[in-house]
Amino acid sequence: MPASLGVFGGTFDPPHRGHLAVARAARSTLGLDAVHFVVANDPWQKADQAWGNCCR
Repeated sequence: MPASLGVFGGTFDPPHRGHLAVARAARSTLGLDAVHFVVANDPWQKADQAWGNCCR
């Protein structure tokens, strides 16, 4: 039987315990074998910032 995998996307900027709590809850509630974090490089909600990530 194939493993069931959850995918949790976001900027995680900064990563914190809340992100881990959500992933653990999803794994438990949905019966997932694992949850993978996918980090967004270009967050939509920060698109209008004057300075890019390279300049922070």
